[in-house]
Amino acid sequence: MIDLGMNAIANDWGEEIIRWALQRTSTKASSFNLMTYRDGFGDTQQKLALRAFLPPLLQEIGEDRILINHGAQNGVYTALGRLTTPGDTICLEPLSYPGVRAAISQLGLSSITVETDEFGICPVSFEQHCKKGRIRILVTTATGHNPTCITTPLSRRKEIGLIAQKYDVLIIEDDIYGFLYPDAPPPYAHLFPEQTIYLSGLAKRISPSLRIGFAIAPPHITMLMAQGITAQTWMVSPILINAAIEIAGRQDDLISFLEEIRKEAKERHDLTIRTLSPYATSLKICQSHAWIEFSQDISIPQLVRRAAEAGVHILDGNRFANNATAGKHNVRLSIMAPETAQKLEKALIKLKTVLSNPNETSCDFF
Repeated sequence: MIDLGMNAIANDWGEEIIRWALQRTSTKASSFNLMTYRDGFGDTQQKLALRAFLPPLLQEIGEDRILINHGAQNGVYTALGRLTTPGDTICLEPLSYPGVRAAISQLGLSSITVETDEFGICPVSFEQHCKKGRIRILVTTATGHNPTCITTPLSRRKEIGLIAQKYDVLIIEDDIYGFLYPDAPPPYAHLFPEQTIYLSGLAKRISPSLRIGFAIAPPHITMLMAQGITAQTWMVSPILINAAIEIAGRQDDLISFLEEIRKEAKERHDLTIRTLSPYATSLKICQSHAWIEFSQDISIPQLVRRAAEAGVHILDGNRFANNATAGKHNVRLSIMAPETAQKLEKALIKLKTVLSNPNETSCDFF
């Protein structure tokens, strides 16, 4: 089975550097770091060292605005848990990463979806919801949106941020893919620092096993979130923090790695378009995945099932839906997940064969 479901970024370099960093940590880290309890507030020098993973516009912020956590998902859960009470309403895009919806459900919150267009959140729709006084927090991915591939332009970010300021709505900005987009507009955390909780981490950039993330927010919010970290797990693993700091010191290698990833993404982007565009109503591709809309006469559950029979795992758009209508005719393909472009091409050819033979079962031609 070729997995185009999990939105991972395959890289041999990531495995190499995480093994190197753990080895360095085992020999270099002090006993104080390895054998002492900390609390959720973290260590000042460690937080400052990890600023190297932040976008350039955020790398000069003070340590009182930084919180180290267990990854972007942990950041979402901790922020929602500390800044809301059960019954509060969270504003979501119609389609989003399913982990957000899981956190909302776990915490006993309710949600409402805002309308979107090709530029992201529609300001008129967002303000209409805000006027009703029900929204506490907006959760959004403005760069390399998962799954729709939208990157919201600067003018639209300014509109949304000003509305959030006007109605005192916090913005949780999930920027887990931001490192792949060096030319993206400034994050909300730079444009509206007092209104935004910025979240990112190293799962996509280095490895899912390196459970280190960052929250950037006003000091009173990082204090509340730090209390949430203490309540959940007491502290973030010092071993993982030290390993991340070792990696942060290899800036030249990090830059080279990103250049290779972007080059590989462009190759896979073109390969996906060449192979599948004749069969898609709309095909949008970003640095990590593709979001494909098919005609209404194609059954998406059946397509997913037939693809699996052919040896390719893809995700139904309904997996990302926050309302009853979103994603009904879509699938998401994680084009960066296969180890090689050749393996991706093999998966895409199988999908093309499935799509070009709508009346045959997959086992008939594989």
